[in-house]
Amino acid sequence: GAQQYLYGGTASSTAVLGGGVEYVSGGVASSTVLSSGGLEYVSGGIDSSAVISSGATEYVYGGVATSAAILSGGAQYVYAGVVSGSVLSGGTQYVSGGQVSGVQVSAGGDQVVSTTGTVSATVIFSGGLEQVVAGADTSGAFVSSGGVLAVSGTAYGATLYSGGSEQVVSGGLASGSLISGGTETVSSGGNASGATVYAGGTEQLLSGGSARGTLVSSGGVQALSGGVASGATLYNGGTQLLLSGTASGTLVSSGGNQL
Repeated sequence: GAQQYLYGGTASSTAVLGGGVEYVSGGVASSTVLSSGGLEYVSGGIDSSAVISSGATEYVYGGVATSAAILSGGAQYVYAGVVSGSVLSGGTQYVSGGQVSGVQVSAGGDQVVSTTGTVSATVIFSGGLEQVVAGADTSGAFVSSGGVLAVSGTAYGATLYSGGSEQVVSGGLASGSLISGGTETVSSGGNASGATVYAGGTEQLLSGGSARGTLVSSGGVQALSGGVASGATLYNGGTQLLLSGTASGTLVSSGGNQL
């Protein structure tokens, strides 16, 4: 297939068809459209507003890639460099290095975070998924109704809105989650630390799951279904519901409920 090499200057609205390849090592590539079978390698320079269609792939080894639209069946692999503002409209982003921020994951989209790399401020909409595998971490995710943050690595400071879900499985840690109407579910081998639960939010501890230092306030619930909770604080309408499992060191202050 045809190949285009960009070392400097500006290339705008390039169409990379099946079998074609664009190499960006300098300059600016703007609004490249990758069709099925098309490839783009970014190792330097700036790649802006690429459209990655089904069957097409962008590899980021360095440089800056901003505002890519990754459609259903398309993929972006990030190994190094800076990536921001990607929109996963059914496509997949694989992160194993670099700095990634401000990704939007919509229905059918999937952000997979593994090994190294720094991921922050991912926004997960209905039908979207962020997976944080063992040894990886993410920070400041926003999970809206129907979105899912799946954690077997570490998630710092996620915000769960009504209908949003954070699922912490074996080996995973959710630290400092803000649960405002959403649900954090901690299953066997998973851990949660320092969550704040309010406004209809729920922290659910299943058998083998654990949480420490949870703060439960107005309208929030910490529900134990075989899990272990330590050092929870309940106040101003917050409730700890002990169906089964163990709760220790719970502080029940004004307006708190332990059932």
